[in-house]
Amino acid sequence: MTKPGHLTVICGLPGSGKTTLARALARGRDVFHCNADDWFDHLGFDLWDESLRARVEALQWTVGQQMLRNGVDVVVEWGTWARSERDALREGARALGATVDLIFLDAPTHDLWRRTSARGQEDPAITEEQLAEWSTIIQRPTTSEFELYDLHETAEVGVGFEAEVAALETAMWSTATRGDREWMDRHLAPEFEEFGRSGRHWSRCEVIDAEIGEIDAVSPLDGLRVRTLGADLAFVTYRSNVRGDLAHRSSLWRREDGQWQMVFHQGTPINSDPVPTSS
Repeated sequence: MTKPGHLTVICGLPGSGKTTLARALARGRDVFHCNADDWFDHLGFDLWDESLRARVEALQWTVGQQMLRNGVDVVVEWGTWARSERDALREGARALGATVDLIFLDAPTHDLWRRTSARGQEDPAITEEQLAEWSTIIQRPTTSEFELYDLHETAEVGVGFEAEVAALETAMWSTATRGDREWMDRHLAPEFEEFGRSGRHWSRCEVIDAEIGEIDAVSPLDGLRVRTLGADLAFVTYRSNVRGDLAHRSSLWRREDGQWQMVFHQGTPINSDPVPTSS
């Protein structure tokens, strides 16, 4: 008899890092990822069509339950603002013999707005006022609710680990974020240094003071991987693509007093030309 899969429910408002975390959880594993926005994008649907969203999520959950029966893990990241939504998912999975965990991601409204604005996914864009209103509507999981799950975690931006570091690394490629001196000052360590794709060495002050034009990088970052080197140390690797210029990238992040800061970054060009042979 096949052992049922495991269900992970990720709860949070837009911009809290749900998709980043879900993709990190699915990387290298056989996982069915329930994300309505992805289906909407592929099918050209209006992201604001709530009636259609409910139908898509219902279809995803029907498929998700079948996956759980067949021993495949499932990650649901619809937001699940209401306790009743989370209860229905947990009870449905438990009825199949599956284990279930709950992860709640939270962040200040301004940070949520900055992230949703940078990704530019919604049309019309989500406003900071809407996020402030939604923040009063969402039913944040309580301790007693968390106790109903097999595993649970709650994370605030700047306090999480792999998902948060991945989100911070991605934010470094946002024109709005890179142009925010206060944000950069918070997230670059005092001893930060960079060896750029061109081979130039950059100091912390040079990076913060640099005049930022439009950063035309392909998103999401290709092959993004976060490796934990200790309780407060993470190593990030990926490939960047800026207008066709490819590079291997690596960054070292360190957490001190609950704040993640980049300590080192390096970019190495990916040479697409054939390597010459000796004559």
